[in-house]
Amino acid sequence: MLAKTNHSGVACAHCGEPVPSIALQGNDNEPMFCCAGCRSVYELLQSHQMCDYYTLSDRAGVSQQALRNTETEYIVLDKPEVTQKFTEWKIGGTARMRFQIPTMHCSSCVWLLDQLHRFDPGIRSSSVDFVAKAVAVEFDIEQIPASQVAWLLHRLGYEPLLRVEGGEGVRESAHAETSRQLYTRLGIAGFAFANVMVFSVSAYYAGGMTELPVELQQLFPILSIVLSIPVLLYSAQPWFASAWSGLRAVIRDKAGWRAWTLDIPVALGMLALFVRSVIDLVTGTGDGFLDSFTGLVFFLLAGRIILHKTYAGISFDRTYRSFFPLSARKEGKGTTEVVAIEKIVVGDTLVLRNAEVVPTDCVLLDPVAYVDYAFVTGESVPVECVQGQIVYAGGRIVGKTARLSATKDVSHAYLSSLWERSSPKQERTRYERISDRFGLVFTIGTMAIATIAFVAWLPDVTAALTVVTAVLIIACPCALTIAAPVALGAAMTALGKRGIYLRAPRTIVDLLDIDVVAFDKTGTLTSHNSQLDTSALQATSEEWCLVQALATQSTHPVSQSIVGNSDVGKHSLDAIEEFPGKGIRGIVDGIPVLIGTASFVNAPLINSEGTHVAVDGRYLGVLHTLPTIHDQHRLQQLPQLRLLISGDSPRDEAHFKALFADKMLFNQTPIDKVNTVERLKEAGKRVLMVGDGLNDASALRAADVSVSVTSSTSTLAPASDVVMRAESIGNVASLLSYASRIRSVIWYSFVFSMLYNVVGLGLAVSGQLTPVITAIIMPLSSLIVIGISVWGARYFVRREQWA
Repeated sequence: MLAKTNHSGVACAHCGEPVPSIALQGNDNEPMFCCAGCRSVYELLQSHQMCDYYTLSDRAGVSQQALRNTETEYIVLDKPEVTQKFTEWKIGGTARMRFQIPTMHCSSCVWLLDQLHRFDPGIRSSSVDFVAKAVAVEFDIEQIPASQVAWLLHRLGYEPLLRVEGGEGVRESAHAETSRQLYTRLGIAGFAFANVMVFSVSAYYAGGMTELPVELQQLFPILSIVLSIPVLLYSAQPWFASAWSGLRAVIRDKAGWRAWTLDIPVALGMLALFVRSVIDLVTGTGDGFLDSFTGLVFFLLAGRIILHKTYAGISFDRTYRSFFPLSARKEGKGTTEVVAIEKIVVGDTLVLRNAEVVPTDCVLLDPVAYVDYAFVTGESVPVECVQGQIVYAGGRIVGKTARLSATKDVSHAYLSSLWERSSPKQERTRYERISDRFGLVFTIGTMAIATIAFVAWLPDVTAALTVVTAVLIIACPCALTIAAPVALGAAMTALGKRGIYLRAPRTIVDLLDIDVVAFDKTGTLTSHNSQLDTSALQATSEEWCLVQALATQSTHPVSQSIVGNSDVGKHSLDAIEEFPGKGIRGIVDGIPVLIGTASFVNAPLINSEGTHVAVDGRYLGVLHTLPTIHDQHRLQQLPQLRLLISGDSPRDEAHFKALFADKMLFNQTPIDKVNTVERLKEAGKRVLMVGDGLNDASALRAADVSVSVTSSTSTLAPASDVVMRAESIGNVASLLSYASRIRSVIWYSFVFSMLYNVVGLGLAVSGQLTPVITAIIMPLSSLIVIGISVWGARYFVRREQWA
């Protein structure tokens, strides 16, 4: 076997493993490889001009020596019963499959797996979930079969795992594996620390009245060294691995000084402590510091475990917090009820109207339906589905209402990923950028202080080493760098428990310094079931039933008010079309019906206000809604400029005078709303747009921050940064106030971190702290920062007034 071959000392150009002597051949300037597999991967990357892969990490590649599967073993993935186990969705000729990649380990892996489309034109895109060690690949099944996708991953050195395991299960497994390794390292360090401390009594006995036997005095130092070696090689490995990676990156100038972290000097301090102790014990010139060395590693590991468990306890994973305020209409025995989507179970019959999102994979019960998979595939062209066909979660119903039968429970993690993918990646927040820069400056500054302290304590080398080690350990930039993400994550979780759901933690930072809050009117500020004024409508009961039947196909607030709580009954519906900002039309029981604006319905009075109705070509009149404004008193507390942008007529202007004064725009088309937002931004204003996503999705997307409100409907505006209940719209004022309080929490954490480091470094430089004591104190600073951030987020959320 290759592993038994003598090594040359030359590193493999792909994976960094030693190259066997027998493999050395050719020009010295040519890259060398430990095996044929690594050479194949390198040549594949080189042929596609993808060798930047090797510049992103000092040890990017994965050794190919242990790969097992061959190309023929992946053919099983082309069998339908196997394919469906790995398939997230399959629409037309496009499929998205998810593969587990256990060997994914660094930024180079993520970069390469995100670029799979460059290796085969049949692959449309790929996205990596590093935490779950998985990659989702979207590909054209007619150009490249699933087996070839898996084989490509294999050829690149990322052998896919041919068994099905949920993403959350993988996260839990990864978390458990990390915990197991930490506890094992801690156990070994603790065992060595306890025994080396016992052996150290020989030094004290030797100075006392009673000496230990000479044999024991000679044996104990040897045992101390033997017990300390596993601590050095295994327990302290995380610090040495990180230090070695950083040093190689700095030396090669691949990452510059950004790769220089405090793990480098800490690892050097550990190594110096160990080597100095071994020399003292072997030469008999001293008692060494192996008790301090093993104790240092033990307490550093204990601190890391505490932080690991703390992070797990305040996990901000979407699976646990993103229960969107979405509902769906479930059909029962002769009735239809609105239920929260988390209550949907396999076998439930769902009734989804135009623009509503399919919450889980379903089978279509109707003869035909049209589904827009823009959330899922990015393609907005509606797909025709026939009876019995699978309709995938995340699709939007287009046109006529569809009846579906749920085949899976709702996956909030999947819906969250669709929501998050619908918006481009944004830059890091101001606080995250400050943290990043501070980490580098702090590391360089700490090393400078350690160097000065070492020189100042000379010629006492022992004391100098002790002070340097204490300085490097007590210094803790991580306490500052975790302040912003922990505070923002804790705030996001606290808001979720109050029915306000954020796309990402950074949204809280985006809510700062808002100048203008713009509102849509119908469905946003007003109830979805407003009282109707039908005095100007002349319709028979039969015609009114046809109007109500068409209104059931729409989620627009006026349509919902038309339906109300009436039992509309069963009708034949066909050719349903809804036009945002205009109206809806369709054929009900063979009769054309129109509901919408005056121009849409061809009303006699084109400038007439309200919602107009026509049946079978006969104009029936106009409807007016009597608006009920949600939480007007709390919205008046907004200190920012309030602006109303509505597509409705100014008929109800008087109702909104107290809230908006003269800052109201009516008869605004979706394009007009976007233009208004853009003009405000060009004037230097930061705009928060609040709407229901029906006629204002483009305006929501154009704003700096957007809030989508929902009612008893399963619509979700993909452009929104925040989702909340329409009935709780007054929470917008509390949300903006809470964002400013979270900013204060972050600065409190920053100030504490600075004070801790100033005091700690002062004590360490003066020689008042030993390495073991600093190892105990160091994790406390991070724990206190986490405590300040989490407590502050939870305390201030209770101080705000929430609906």
